[in-house]
Amino acid sequence: MNSGVFSRFRVLGEGLGVCAKYLLLYPLLAPRRTVHFLWMLGHQILSYNRSEAHAQIPSKTLEAIFPGIERVEVTLADASYRDGNMTTRELYTLCALARHLQTRSVLEIGTFDGLVITHLARNTDSEAHLVTVDLRPEDLQHLRWPLAPGEATYVKKPTIGEKIDQLPPGERSRIKQLYGDSTQLDFQSYYNQVDLVFIDGSHRYEYVEHDSQEAFRMRSPQGIIVWHDYLSWPDVTRYLNRLRHQYPIFHIEGTSFVVYQPET
Repeated sequence: MNSGVFSRFRVLGEGLGVCAKYLLLYPLLAPRRTVHFLWMLGHQILSYNRSEAHAQIPSKTLEAIFPGIERVEVTLADASYRDGNMTTRELYTLCALARHLQTRSVLEIGTFDGLVITHLARNTDSEAHLVTVDLRPEDLQHLRWPLAPGEATYVKKPTIGEKIDQLPPGERSRIKQLYGDSTQLDFQSYYNQVDLVFIDGSHRYEYVEHDSQEAFRMRSPQGIIVWHDYLSWPDVTRYLNRLRHQYPIFHIEGTSFVVYQPET
């Protein structure tokens, strides 16, 4: 079977599994979670329909942007999907980028349950340093701007980056967690230092814009920036469509990623 077709079937299967859980199991065990899921599903469908019509960034295959990346071996573990996570294909893509580019430093905005940062730890050198940033529930009272609709639910969780504690000690010790509103944190010590900046924080336009501006300051001379949720969240799409006039950025086919790679 064609790999693209297989990937679409796999993503469809993951989505059907999530829907079954929220529509068949949670109505009995956790009805409030079902209501939230249905609200978010409707929001994402409307957002996708609005933003897809305005796709303006050139799409390329991962191999076209990074020749030779198809030969990279990636380690995936505990990659089961939950509401708020990226797809398995996207997780693979991000880890392949880290391997292919021999990334030595990572900064992620948007920790959530730690799925991404723990996989990047598994797929980087033992000397690599990783930083991940997220909001604590108490930070919701001190935000510079309101979050995008529905995002507060992902902040109100008992543990930030719960998967980090499941890593072996050597990998866990390479991850530094920062907490707070990304617009109120001082990132100057990371300027010109980061090989991979991953932006998946608030999807409100002002936050996307701020985080992106900081990402360009933080990336190392050879560093790349990856944005999540292009064509999924309207403000992310709107900002990146405007950014394409300033920088050579590309949408990675089969994902919601947009990537900036410095010209060589």
